[in-house]
Amino acid sequence: MKEEITIQSSTATADGQGGHTILWADVATEWAKVTELSYDRILLDGGIKFNKACQFEMRERGDTYTMGGLYRIWWGGRVYTVYSVVTNDSRTTMSAYCVDL
Repeated sequence: MKEEITIQSSTATADGQGGHTILWADVATEWAKVTELSYDRILLDGGIKFNKACQFEMRERGDTYTMGGLYRIWWGGRVYTVYSVVTNDSRTTMSAYCVDL
């Protein structure tokens, strides 16, 4: 567990015009083992987009089982959306996906 990651959660805040804006707040900074699962690039909208899927393994936290689409991980200067969380006795494994725009 050599990589420092930041877990963030989203909150919808009224924008004053009847809509809302999504704000992200740091929940915790943790040490994790990061494993790259896949990496590819595609031509989309006249530009190249890079996609990367990673697995983040960290020590058990009391709140990790509730993580889902409302959470994201900030690591290596990129944002990863959390898609699945698996928890066992002492470790939590999160699969997350990043689209580098």
